[in-house]
Amino acid sequence: MIVCSLNEIEVYSRRAYRGVGVASGTTWGLAEEAGKSARCLASLVLINTSSADMPLHNLQNTLQNTLQPLLSLLANIDGIAYDSLRPHSTSDSVWRVAKSSAQNSQSNNHLCPIITGCAISDLAPSLAARTIVLESLFSPLLLLPFLLRASRSHGLIFEVSWQKVTQGVVTQGLVTIAIKDGSLAKLDASNEALLCDLAQKVKVTIQEQEKTNAEKESSERDASIGSVESVGSIEPIGSITQAGKSRGSPVREQDWQELQAYAARIYVPASEESRLRGAGAIEDEN
Repeated sequence: MIVCSLNEIEVYSRRAYRGVGVASGTTWGLAEEAGKSARCLASLVLINTSSADMPLHNLQNTLQNTLQPLLSLLANIDGIAYDSLRPHSTSDSVWRVAKSSAQNSQSNNHLCPIITGCAISDLAPSLAARTIVLESLFSPLLLLPFLLRASRSHGLIFEVSWQKVTQGVVTQGLVTIAIKDGSLAKLDASNEALLCDLAQKVKVTIQEQEKTNAEKESSERDASIGSVESVGSIEPIGSITQAGKSRGSPVREQDWQELQAYAARIYVPASEESRLRGAGAIEDEN
């Protein structure tokens, strides 16, 4: 295991997501969201908690490999066009990829959690008092950061559930998550189901939470703070221990190398022309 800072995880995750989508039209905006999501999951592991806070404590015990959900997603969406990963319609109760948009058998009409999470975040206020089903979703745990932010920003309560799919068959192991006030209120899950590569149906129920005027003003202030510790992870500043901030998040060396390989796809190869234009270090710089 190696230790990576939250900034490193966010930057390389952003580059890696962009790297797999260069040929398929994935934007830098979506890559930014992927980086924030990866950082959020990594920061949740560093938050100082105890077994008394069971939902977060259970997540920390399960999420020992913080890059696993993202790396699984990158492998599954590599080279697949944006239209083959986005919800065809968000006005329906079931969100799915349009069948006509599938370009190859690898896509097989699976939703991307980053694209879908952005849609939920953008539409969150209008989704209150609704239940939507996300049909066939890659790496469903990557939805968690989006729901945490939407819960805190808009005063919503989310209830989420899914089951793992193995070789096209739904296996045992139900995941049930509840999010309230921008925090985990409930998490019941087996490790395998929580970290699954594909969920056949992800059920998301959204309810509006009644708040006082003072609470609404506080939520608006919190949502405007630029810190990822306060917005990305949806935990108050200071919840991450100072030791955690200096130590960073543990990552398997093999996973880090894999992430860097995806990120390297966006780099421009060195050439004599680029050197003449000022790229790289000058000869006597070091």
